[in-house]
Amino acid sequence: MKKIISVVIISLMFQLSTVYAGQVEKAIQKLHKNETRQEAIKEIEKIGKPAIPQLRQLAKDRKSEQNARVSAIILLGRMKAEESGIALNPVKLD
Repeated sequence: MKKIISVVIISLMFQLSTVYAGQVEKAIQKLHKNETRQEAIKEIEKIGKPAIPQLRQLAKDRKSEQNARVSAIILLGRMKAEESGIALNPVKLD
């Protein structure tokens, strides 16, 4: 009985992670567009911690649009999660 419950729990966790991954990916794409950025921010805030890995990736990606990267960094800061720590190089202001 315990094995069956364990399998069911693992299966549900996998399904949830797959659902979140799809939602996060769609929201991340919306961060790249000015018209949909605010909507994306709200969606990512609802998703919460499952979005952290993709937000970290976006924040570090120098090829991504600057406003999308800044939004990712702000979202990570709002989540106040230990996992959101990012090793970014200091920015030089002229």
